Amino acid sequence: MLTYHQFAVSELTSEQRQACLRLAEKALHEPNSLDLARYLSSKWEAYPQILMAKSEHGMAAFQLLHAFACNGEHYLYLGPLFSERGAYLRMFLHFYESLQKAYPAETFHLMAELQNPELMIIFKTLFRRASYPALTGEAIPEKARETARIFADRLKHIEQLDLQKLSTCSRHTLYRKKAASPVLLSWLGARGIYPEEGGSQILLHSSPPAPALRKRVKHDLNRGLFMLKHWSRFRDVMLKKFEEGIPR
Repeated sequence: MLTYHQFAVSELTSEQRQACLRLAEKALHEPNSLDLARYLSSKWEAYPQILMAKSEHGMAAFQLLHAFACNGEHYLYLGPLFSERGAYLRMFLHFYESLQKAYPAETFHLMAELQNPELMIIFKTLFRRASYPALTGEAIPEKARETARIFADRLKHIEQLDLQKLSTCSRHTLYRKKAASPVLLSWLGARGIYPEEGGSQILLHSSPPAPALRKRVKHDLNRGLFMLKHWSRFRDVMLKKFEEGIPR
């Protein structure tokens, strides 16, 4: 049983910060040259909010968050994420449901820079028709590019934004060479994105308030959750869709 919390990073106790560091070290498994303690210390200063999931055993997941409003719409940037197994997904779904309740008549936008290819396939399964980029390499619509630009203009830690590919490149990488599918790495590589070099694929989702559009997203989300529940059966289906999107 998980409980979910959202509060200001400034309210984190020293014990909670240490628990975040332990979880991050456990989640990454393999060490690299990145000093995680220093990395997280810099993120505590850069991000105003944190999402957190707790189990009876302690912290199960956390993600840093930026939220702001612009032109009457709401922008939520999902930053560094660390999790035990699938806790991050339940935390995200709880957060997404809270956004729908908070903004029933207003548009909200979600953006994340993904260096973990496995997160890309999970979230494209949930939002395949309602997120950018498309798997098939279609041009990014102007509205999506403008949304990404607003995020980048407000959040200065977004580096080397490429609006045509919806990609970024950072000085730091949390990427670990482990169980990432060669298909996913090839899909990213075809777009010029190399996680081991700090490259990230942006995932962008917008939710206008129109009931028909939200109903469509809910349908896709429920379908995606069904697929994830039976992932041993549907993972290859999604990998095939990524493979079809690799230029020949």
